[in-house]
Amino acid sequence: MPGELDTGGRGLSIVDALAFCWGVKERPAGIGKTIWAEVVTPAVVPAPPMVDPSVMS
Repeated sequence: MPGELDTGGRGLSIVDALAFCWGVKERPAGIGKTIWAEVVTPAVVPAPPMVDPSVMS
């Protein structure tokens, strides 16, 4: 977890705090990664995740 004065490193912490579920998938050729997330509103009851649990964080 980044410290109070750090200027970066909070992205996935924010995603984790706001998302119902999320995950990371490596991109082809090993350059970068894709982050996906599902966010719901309080009035919506989310369906169970339809992704392979091995790619969820």
